[in-house]
Order: sequence, then C-alpha cells, then structure tokens
Amino acid sequence: MKTDMGDKKIRSVRLTDFVVKMIAFNAIILGGLILAVSYLFFYRQITEVYDDVARAITGEAATQLDNELIKRFVDECDSILSSVDDPLNAYNNDLDSYLNHYKAVPEEEDYIKMQKFLEDLRKGTEATEIDFVIMYPEREYGIYVMDARDVAAIPCGEMFEVSSKNFDKKTKLFKGFYSRSKYFGILRTDGVLIYADKSAGVYAYLTADIPTSKINDRFISFIISSTLAAIILAIVVCLLIAYFIKKNMVKPIMHISDLAEKYAEGYEERSLKHEDNVKLVFGDIPCSRITEANDLLSSMQKMEQEINSYIKNLDTVTREQERIRIELDTASAIQAAMLPDATDPFPGRDEFEIYASAKAAKEVGGDFYDFFLIDEDHLGLVIADVSGKGVPAALFMMACKIIIKNLAIAGLSPSKTLMKANEQICSNNKEGMFVTVWFGILSIKEKKIVASSAGHEYPFIKKGDRFDIFKDPHGIILGGMEGVKYKDYEIELEKGDTILVYTDGVVEATDKDKKMFGSKRLLESLNKEPNLDPKALIGHVIEDVNAFVGDEKQFDDLTMMCIRID
Repeated sequence: MKTDMGDKKIRSVRLTDFVVKMIAFNAIILGGLILAVSYLFFYRQITEVYDDVARAITGEAATQLDNELIKRFVDECDSILSSVDDPLNAYNNDLDSYLNHYKAVPEEEDYIKMQKFLEDLRKGTEATEIDFVIMYPEREYGIYVMDARDVAAIPCGEMFEVSSKNFDKKTKLFKGFYSRSKYFGILRTDGVLIYADKSAGVYAYLTADIPTSKINDRFISFIISSTLAAIILAIVVCLLIAYFIKKNMVKPIMHISDLAEKYAEGYEERSLKHEDNVKLVFGDIPCSRITEANDLLSSMQKMEQEINSYIKNLDTVTREQERIRIELDTASAIQAAMLPDATDPFPGRDEFEIYASAKAAKEVGGDFYDFFLIDEDHLGLVIADVSGKGVPAALFMMACKIIIKNLAIAGLSPSKTLMKANEQICSNNKEGMFVTVWFGILSIKEKKIVASSAGHEYPFIKKGDRFDIFKDPHGIILGGMEGVKYKDYEIELEKGDTILVYTDGVVEATDKDKKMFGSKRLLESLNKEPNLDPKALIGHVIEDVNAFVGDEKQFDDLTMMCIRID
C-alpha cells in the first residue's frame, strides 16, 4: 500500500507541475502579447502627440514671420550654395572654408531679429530648438539657415542628410523622426512647410525638437501597469483553463488509471473465474466533456471486454491443448512400449549383437523397428517407414507391425510375409496410407539373412573393415496396390559382419541451406569407426546427423537398426 500511495503522490506532483508550468508559460506568452500590442498602440499615440506639439509650435511661429523675409533668406542661402563648386565635397573636406561663405548672413539685422523671435517663442514651449532649414530632396541634402536654441547652436550653412527618414518625396512633406542628443536625450522632430519652389526643388521648413523624457515617464508607468494587468489576466485565464482541463480530462484520466491498476491487481482472480456476466471495472466512469477522454474510456471498456473474452477463450484452448498433450504423451508411451527394448533384448545369446533407435519428429511417429525370435535359430528383423506424421501414422504403424509379426511367426518367408501383409493392408485402407518395409530373417547357425524390400532404403553392410551400400531388389510399397509379389534375396555373413538398416529420415535430414545429409555422408559416418558395436555405431551416426542439421527443426522420424554377427 505504501508503494501504491507513493506512486499516487508522484503522479499528483507530476500533474501539478504540469499545470503550474502551463499557467506560467501561458501567462508569459499572453502577457507578452498584451504588452507588445499595448506598446505598439502607445508608441503610435505618443508619436502623434509629439508631432502635434512640434507642428503647433512651428505653425504658430510661421504665422508670425514675414513671408518676404523668409523668401529673402531662402534665396540668399540658395544663391551662396549655388556659388560653391561641388558644395557637398567642400563641406566634407574643408568645413571652415565652406561655412565662411555664409558668414555674412547671420550678421544681418533681420536675421538677428528673426532668430531672437524664434528663441523667445521656443522658451515658452517644450521645444529644445526651432530650426529654419532648406531641403533639396533631389540632391539628398539640406542646409540650416537658422537655429534658435541655448546650447551649441548650429551655424548657418551646416548641411544634413535628406532621406526617406525625414522627407516624403511623393507628398513633398517633412516627415517626423526620432534622434538622440547628448544634451537633451531622445528628441522627436517635426515641422511645417514655410516656402516651396517645386520647379527648383527647393523646400523650406520650420522644425521643432521636442524632448521625450516627460512623456517617457508616462510611457514607463503605462508599460508597468499594462504588464501587471496582462500577467494577472493571463494567470486568471490559465487558471480557468487548468480548472477545466483538470475537471474534464485530468480527473477522468486519473480515475481510469486507478481502475487500470485495480483491473491489473484482480487479473489473476478474474482469470480463474471465467464468469459470463462479469461487471466491467471500467463501466462506471462518468462521462467527460472532452471527446478524447470519452474515446479513451470507450477504448478501455472495449479492451476490458476483449481481454475478458480472450482469457475465457484462452483457458478453453489451454485446457484442450493440455488434454491433447496428455493423450499424445500416452500415445507416445504406448507406441514406445510396442517397440522391443534394444538394451540386451536376448540375454544369453552371444551369436549376434543388435541395437535399434527411433526418434519421432512429433510426439508420435510413423517409423518402427522390430526384432523377434521366430524359433531358436531364426531371428526376424523389421524396419518400416509409414507415410505421414503424427497420430494417423502411429496408428497405421501399429497395425502394420502386428500384421507383419504375426505373418512372420507363422513361418512365411520374407517375400510371402510382405505379400500377405500388403493384401491385408489394401483390403481396408480407406485413407490411402502406405508403408515402406525391409524384412529379413537371420539364420543364426548358418549366418545367413534372407530378406525382402517393399520400397525401403538400401541397407549398408560391413564386410571386413568397411561399410558399403547394398542395392537390394526393391518391391512396391505396402498399401500401394493389390496383387503385388515380392522377391527374396540372401546375404551371406561372417563373424564381425554388420548390417545397418534405417528410414529416410536419416538421409533426408536437412541443414539451414536445405541440403540433405544423404547416403554419401551416411557412408562416410559409418566408415569413420566401422568396428564400433551396434549401439556405439548408431550413436555416432546420430551425432553426425545432429551436427549437420544444427539448429534446424527435425522434419522426419529418425530410425535405425544395426546387427553384428559375433
């Protein structure tokens, strides 16, 4: 419970952190947007105020100035400028010599009176200076005619740049602009037209510089109050959004999470009950206003129903598979019990040594071997490979084994035994199954085998110190067709001779590249240590087959039988 509660606390903290971060982030964004909009609005409004003040001051001055006197000073300064060769170059390279051309103008009585008038007017306003300027837009420069201010007055003839910053070429009007003064800080400059000669491209203006310090104080106060208001508004909005999200999304999700934990804890108990009308764990969650939350709830309810159905079906399938597995294990045990025990099967008989091995590809297989004493001097030897795999092949195999043994014990030769067995199998073979058989009878005293083959693999015989393949006469498989006759053949043996018979599962074992083990590799395996006893020899072959196949799954039954004459 502590761990669960700890998990819940961690989960709550994470959600709280998310909500706090979301509120802070949105407050900053919303506050910034409000601040930016407020700044742009206030900037435009305050600029209009500056321009109105500057135009009001210069407009008042223009109404009281003599137009003839204005024209006279414009013509006089324009004439002096025209008399200077390349005035812009002269201004930039020899300023004193350039300004000396205008020296007489400020000394005129009318100039002094006009300058004093403008200075007196300036002192009664917010302006830091009032200027009388001539602008030449086409030449992109202008000159000062008169400057009315207390500090560092600009001399007559002083040049300045005329650009899109301070002059509109389309309307031919002065444009207000901001500048920085080391004496007065940031200034706003604007003015009114007092003379124009459009044909000559000459325009004269009265301009006034308005300091922004006082209004800036108001601007800063506005910015602070706007920022605080924006932040408060943003926090309120974000809190409302967070409340809505928490109520309609976070709480339902938390509830779903708790129920998921509850569902996981009761999984094992539910998996054992398998009741048809089980109350859904996710069935009692209140609906949310958020579509996604409702979709999540519907998905969880559907998932729970599918899992419950899956558990029920899985249990049924598991039970059925367990039943089949038990039945197959029983069938495998029965089949194994039907094969003779290869461990010292004939105690006290030292004329021969025999061993056999059968490994089914599935729980039960279709291969079988058999060896039995027909009488004291004759030993029956059988190895067979039934078509197909699994239970059908195993049942068919047991029937074939019984038929062949019964006929052999009756004293029939190998060929007669196979012929009679084929007749019995074909008489009631609705499934169309068949079996390959090698059947031999060893005459113990004579050391001779009489054998017959119904389509089975060639045996390997060791005479001396080497195994060789023995290509015996082949007959047709048992169960293939009726009326088939088989032939006997004899194998003379001596002490130390060995015979190995096997099913096709040995030579057809495949590796990862789909290559078969084959008769050649089987012969090489036998001749590595040909003098081993039957059990060791078969074990050696199995090792070589397994090494060749590797991790590939066994495809066919693997059966071998070996007898050595002692």
